[in-house]
Amino acid sequence: MSRARELRRLCIVGAGGHAKVVIDVARKAGWTPVAAFDPGGTRGVGGVPVVGSDEALPDYWARGLADGVMIAIGNNQLRKKLSDRVRSLGMATPSIFHPTSVISQTAKIGQGVVVMANAVVNADAFIGDDCILNTGSIVEHDCAIGHATHIAPRSVLGGNCRVGALTLFGIGSSARPGAEIGCHAVVGAGSVVIGIVPDGAVFAGNPAKNLRPVA
Repeated sequence: MSRARELRRLCIVGAGGHAKVVIDVARKAGWTPVAAFDPGGTRGVGGVPVVGSDEALPDYWARGLADGVMIAIGNNQLRKKLSDRVRSLGMATPSIFHPTSVISQTAKIGQGVVVMANAVVNADAFIGDDCILNTGSIVEHDCAIGHATHIAPRSVLGGNCRVGALTLFGIGSSARPGAEIGCHAVVGAGSVVIGIVPDGAVFAGNPAKNLRPVA
């Protein structure tokens, strides 16, 4: 095995449906997922063996068996917590881009981000650490997305939108240019955001309206 190939070994934390997709993206991006870590007792995910819980990851890393770690968990808060922990222990958390994604050369993307098939990140957009840009999502020019936020499949952010950390922007939703969406917020599937979504609020509908605080 070549040295270049050795430097693309990836550990996956998580063993659910999101992990299956991340594993597929990683392979298409030239990584080799070698082990998964999950406390649920699952034997394997996406053809990758589960070798223990996330508590076993530091020892696996210390033995030089991997070159990167991806936290493949859909829950934003848990994904950020685990990502912060593995980075504090000196593990690398690369960002992974599906080969059909389109990413501007002037976009800035943090660590631990997964950009899935047919997603678009346009000019001068900023994507914080540990975000999920899911299948077919579009982040237009000059948008800024905070850490550990999930932009769900087929959702669209118009130019100059702001989305805070730890937010879920739901499937098929859209935000008009310049819209502002706070931290720890949820925008329901199929919604249209035309103004401001405050921190910690659940908005849904067309136009999106405030339903309740996030539980």
